[in-house]
Amino acid sequence: MKLRQDIKIDVLESLLKTVQESMFEFNKTLVEIESNQAKSDDLLRALDAIELDPATAGKLPDETPRAEEIRTTTQKWMEEKRRTERPPDQNIPTTSRGDRQDQGC
Repeated sequence: MKLRQDIKIDVLESLLKTVQESMFEFNKTLVEIESNQAKSDDLLRALDAIELDPATAGKLPDETPRAEEIRTTTQKWMEEKRRTERPPDQNIPTTSRGDRQDQGC
């Protein structure tokens, strides 16, 4: 027991345990960051492959991450693009029967 106190083995063991726990947490965080980076790289590659041509805007590779979210956003973009490309008088909303809403009752 005296020898352990003289060499301070208990203190060193405690320090070793603290360093090991810190390294474990560091490695865990590093793996999470690398995983997020890989997902971001995959998404970027998929987005780079997409052409913003309305004729092909809805076509995505099968392995595209978050493909449904991208399709929905792309469809909204295409609808807005079509709406804004019409002459101004055609941008007036219509009723469900097709009547223009700007006409008086």
